[in-house]
Amino acid sequence: MIPHECSRVSWIRVSCLLALVAAGLLTPCARAQEVTLVPIDWRNKYDPPDQLPALQGVSPVEFPEGMKASNQIGYVLSEVMLDQSGKVLEEIRHATSDACLDAVRHAEKNAKWLPGKRDGKPVVTAITYAYIFNPASAGANLADATPRLLEVDVGYRTVKATVFNPPPSASKASGAEVKSEKGVDRDKKSAIPTPTRLQNTVVVKAEITVGLNGGISAVDSVPDEYVHAVKIAAKNWRFSPARQKGEPVVAKIPVDFVLVGRGGEDASKKSEIPPKVIKQFKPVYPLAMRISRMRAEVVVGFIVDIEGRVVHAGVVRSSNPLFDEAAIEAVRKWRFQPGIKNGRPVNTRMQVPIMFSIQGEKEGGSGPFVTKRRGDLSKVPEAFRYDTPPVPVNYLPPVYPYALLRDGVKGRAVVGYMVNEKGAVVRSELLEASSPEFGAALVAAVEAFQFRPAMKSGVPCPAMMVYEETFEGDGLAQLVGDEGTNLLRREKKKPQSIHGADDLDDKLRPSFRKPPFFPLNAKSDTGRAAVEFILDETGRARLARVVSASEDVFGYAAVQAVSSWRFDPPMVGGKPAAVRVRVPFSFTAVEKQD
Repeated sequence: MIPHECSRVSWIRVSCLLALVAAGLLTPCARAQEVTLVPIDWRNKYDPPDQLPALQGVSPVEFPEGMKASNQIGYVLSEVMLDQSGKVLEEIRHATSDACLDAVRHAEKNAKWLPGKRDGKPVVTAITYAYIFNPASAGANLADATPRLLEVDVGYRTVKATVFNPPPSASKASGAEVKSEKGVDRDKKSAIPTPTRLQNTVVVKAEITVGLNGGISAVDSVPDEYVHAVKIAAKNWRFSPARQKGEPVVAKIPVDFVLVGRGGEDASKKSEIPPKVIKQFKPVYPLAMRISRMRAEVVVGFIVDIEGRVVHAGVVRSSNPLFDEAAIEAVRKWRFQPGIKNGRPVNTRMQVPIMFSIQGEKEGGSGPFVTKRRGDLSKVPEAFRYDTPPVPVNYLPPVYPYALLRDGVKGRAVVGYMVNEKGAVVRSELLEASSPEFGAALVAAVEAFQFRPAMKSGVPCPAMMVYEETFEGDGLAQLVGDEGTNLLRREKKKPQSIHGADDLDDKLRPSFRKPPFFPLNAKSDTGRAAVEFILDETGRARLARVVSASEDVFGYAAVQAVSSWRFDPPMVGGKPAAVRVRVPFSFTAVEKQD
């Protein structure tokens, strides 16, 4: 029977409501409590499989009788791992109460899973989904309503031990269970087994403010030790805002946050059977570096996921940043048998060294370091004549000036420089440039070059060199690459997808951060600069640009240094994100090369 207040709704609307009633996601009365199924999503959104698993045979979820008189929101969030046949390998549920948990377990007692797929083939998958129990006061058709929860996420906090006792301000989350392969048998009609409780999970009560856009704008009344975890989880919650006379309004409501404790030691390091490589690919020597013939070693850290694929690959250390992308790209193509723990696949951390050299070539070469402009050494002062030229040991191309890259401007520049007996660049001079920006960028790069010194009669000697660079706009040799080009396009078309530093869950943690060289042509013994750049989801600094500088040379020196920086992946709401960062620099003449 259709409620009286729905009688004026069109028959199309009525049909939709009846369909929801049949699915068990809306009770027959529009003002009644509501159980909503949040769609299935990947647990790890980094390069997920193509096709999500499908849950079949779910009965309607009944709203707990004891919650019907309350305005409290409840939820159950499930984390499930399935094998290639759809068999449940592990199932963990987090809930605000036993009543909500029992309602979901009863609804799913005869459910079956169809497996997820990648490239049309079934694979091991890990997913999440949730049931949300909204009170009658949050009804979708009410003119005056409290906020209705639409999306939810649990929070995570680091704990020193696997089990901890929550303080009196937080209650143990009795509505939490974990079941492994042995504990899951959906075919049996027997009574539902008592779940295993997660001792490191707590339910924290809080008061939140829901804004006009449905996001949480403030979190209050949370114990200090849980504030950080709650605020991170709150970033992933979404509401339909409260209403008064049909208009959205800001509202404060009490909610429960489920927080899951994570042990201080990464369990992924304890796989009983470590991953075994089944397919490897050799790294491709970077085209931009072939002319230099340099050797390099890059140590790549990564995770072998439950499918045996390489994810979250990043540089642990590197002898030359220009080889980093090639090393990462090679390792990403590797395939493994996944690590095994307690009889199921687990994500496992690993790291490997990747070596670069050109077969049959001696280390070092002419390349861009000695061009046709070098001329006849007989015309060079005797002190700068050598038998063997300087050999580059650390070379990083110039950074493409941001404004010119953004506008598609191409150009070239030529710089002359001197390498002393220690292999350091001690003098530089701009000889030609199609624009001042290209010239300044090339000078900053040249001054950071490092060499094994030139040799004359077996003794190190100074040398005068010339370096020429063409800025083509393809990013091949100017530290842009496909990733930088895509990020530049994203910055133009979807600027909202790049977060501000204030959105970060935690402070940035650098993994590689080299300070800039003091500019050789600075007019002052001190200087300042501010540089802005974008950290991508892997923690790589990209698209650096000068914001301000006491002298231009300080700005370009800072940009050149930043171009090789790496950080742990920046996290927003517990997920990797691209973040815009601004960093100030101070220079003093003591850093100047001798």
